[in-house]
Amino acid sequence: MLTDEEWQDISEAAELHLPITQKSHKAELTLEAFAKTIDHTLLKLDATEAGIDLLCEEARREGFKSVCVRLEWVGRAVRNLKGSQVVVACVVGFHEGTMESESKAAEAKAAIEAGASELDMVINYPLLKQRKYSAVYADIAAVRVVALYPTIVKAIIETSQLTRFEIIAACKIAQGARVDFVKTSTGFNGGGATRENVRLMKDVLGGNWKVKASGGVKTIEDFIGMVEAGAERIGTSSGLAVMRQARTLLGEGLQHEKADEKECPSDLIWRTSRCAKSIEVGAKPKVIAPADADVHYVLAKRIVNGEVEWVKSSFEDTHLSNLGRDEVDGVADAVFVTSGGKSTLSAHISSLCKRKRIPVNVVDAPNLCTFTLLSTHSDGPLHVGITTSGKGCKLASRIRREVASSLPSNFGAAIERLGTARRRIWEEDNRNYQAEDTVAEVEDDDAPAQRPNFNRLVSEFDHGAARTRRMRWLSQICEYWPLKRLASITDADIDIILRSYTTREDLVPPNLDAANIDERIRPTPRIILAGSGPGSPSLLTLATHRAIKTASVILADKLVPAPVLDLIPRRTPVHIARKFPGNAEAAQEELLTLGLEALHNGHTVLRLKQGDPYIYGRGAEEYAFFRDKGYTPMVLPGVTSSLCAPLFAAIPSTHRSVADQVLICTGTGRKGAAPDPPPYIPTQTVVFLMALHRLSSLVEALTGAASPPELGQSTANLKSKPWPKETPCAVIERASCPDQRVIRSTLEHVCAAVEEEGSRPPGLLAVGWSCEVLIDMKGKGKWIVEDGLAGFDALNMGVNDLDAMIE
Repeated sequence: MLTDEEWQDISEAAELHLPITQKSHKAELTLEAFAKTIDHTLLKLDATEAGIDLLCEEARREGFKSVCVRLEWVGRAVRNLKGSQVVVACVVGFHEGTMESESKAAEAKAAIEAGASELDMVINYPLLKQRKYSAVYADIAAVRVVALYPTIVKAIIETSQLTRFEIIAACKIAQGARVDFVKTSTGFNGGGATRENVRLMKDVLGGNWKVKASGGVKTIEDFIGMVEAGAERIGTSSGLAVMRQARTLLGEGLQHEKADEKECPSDLIWRTSRCAKSIEVGAKPKVIAPADADVHYVLAKRIVNGEVEWVKSSFEDTHLSNLGRDEVDGVADAVFVTSGGKSTLSAHISSLCKRKRIPVNVVDAPNLCTFTLLSTHSDGPLHVGITTSGKGCKLASRIRREVASSLPSNFGAAIERLGTARRRIWEEDNRNYQAEDTVAEVEDDDAPAQRPNFNRLVSEFDHGAARTRRMRWLSQICEYWPLKRLASITDADIDIILRSYTTREDLVPPNLDAANIDERIRPTPRIILAGSGPGSPSLLTLATHRAIKTASVILADKLVPAPVLDLIPRRTPVHIARKFPGNAEAAQEELLTLGLEALHNGHTVLRLKQGDPYIYGRGAEEYAFFRDKGYTPMVLPGVTSSLCAPLFAAIPSTHRSVADQVLICTGTGRKGAAPDPPPYIPTQTVVFLMALHRLSSLVEALTGAASPPELGQSTANLKSKPWPKETPCAVIERASCPDQRVIRSTLEHVCAAVEEEGSRPPGLLAVGWSCEVLIDMKGKGKWIVEDGLAGFDALNMGVNDLDAMIE
């Protein structure tokens, strides 16, 4: 075996002999070539059986080269792909690569025995950085010895962590160990593949060894760039998105088969793409063009296959009324004009269609259109459509891509499972209580907000509500859980939901499965009570942000918003409180039990609370509980919504000569009891938390028939005086979030306002004359609604900027 110095000499020689000009590799632009280059990947620790099944189904349907999974899923993937040409790849030493070589060899052997045909092993790149080249070689060779031909071995060198020379050395060492591929990255450490690194690796390895690019390849442009740089295989979890974009690309005028590579005329491109869109929705398009017209080769293929009919003539007015379906007496269902808005024929056809009430779309001429096309994203039952109303189709496509990329992968499958659960719950409840008046949940995807009774209290004697608690639980997780968590729901989770809450004893959920907690040993277990602020992650304290990044177990309130939860590292287990009206105590006990269990196992537990832990957050109760168990908590403050929500609603809680004091109250006492209302003090701003679900009774308790006292009146002996109905107030919901909403009214009309506008929890009620200091309600009706918040754009600060700010 070569010494470290000899490997150093070999690497230096390779660097000296690199070509001056890097070779460009031609990408074969066909769907089959794209698919056969892709390793379809699912390597997340929270992968589920359903996720693996869907991964294999997608790979089989698209014809991908392989699926790449962790060892525990190899057997299942092999069974799913039996009879197909898709092979199974397994990662080894993933993802740090620092495990012992014997352990890597054992993992490789187990993967091969389970049916894996390819192994993606992570080299021990920390040893490489220490120039222990012989040890790196031995590490790779240990896997190669147990993975004999025809098993494919790929060495992952983690280029983002290496210098240029270290990349060269890694390639030469992997080449010496006789691997089949050298792979850029795991995708879990730093940046992913770059074209520069792929070109360098290909130049070092030469023609007989192959390069796999992985990490950050999410678009067809990334894909083609990597192939042209020299990659023969692409590892990505975005294989479906790449193939969708490839189909769009090939359908919009890439004339690869023309030797002169002239640009395809725009009308041919539009004609082809419009036909493709029509076929997608089940229509059979008819193209009107002269017999000698140029036809794009993709469209020509569709014509030959019978998917499109070519009417070989110039346009005639009668075509609109005799080329349509027989069911509508030959009238066209819709007309696409691809000759552009400057053509007189386009204007003529548009005018005819409008007179005949036929929908018409003219390329690049919004004024001639009666409809526009949506840029669509579909994932099972989920359909998202974006339009810019003809103002910019490329922008619509970009917005659609941004929206689609923000959604979790396999989200459509999760929606399908939730829909199945909802249907089963409804059928079971309807069957069990068919003799009673069924309280059916009515859902409307287009409803602007929830009804105000969504969060109403459920007493233990409320039989009508108790029988529907499973449906309410399902509705609440759809409302409050982060989308990523919803996407991870499995069939087993659905079964648990369906079995839960059938009796009062079932209100106590099962304990946390310890197997789902990342077994990271902590020498000194700690419990941290931290406030997450009102909603925006930009309002987190630096201490809480640091706690989120370093905790090994996180127990979060239901109302902690998704943008804050998104800051949690992907490997940190998270449990979100299953609190809903009637189950608050059981859910609280569950969180305490889970926290204590995790502390016993040596974890750093972060109890992440909405707002501030000590402002109606039960923080003191939790402090006492853990302290009595031997774990004294660290308490981190949070920005409380009771003070910042009025600020975001342009309500100064104090203002000279108007309000000289602030009172924070709860609208719901212990076990749902109604607390005594505060006395009316004209110079006081009162903020009611947890009050919107019982707003009517609260307002009734506050108001009376008395006329409003003067602002300068003494505050003595006012306890018995009711609040004037003319007192201004504001309902502030989702404060500091982009979808913040403020309903400004008075105590007399606020209940009607919330009843009509619906609720958007979490929210609070601010009452007092300070509510009209900056916003004058006079002459604007009984209430006004202000929707949306510009946020922190002026500071140019978002979630991604928090880490940079801390650095």
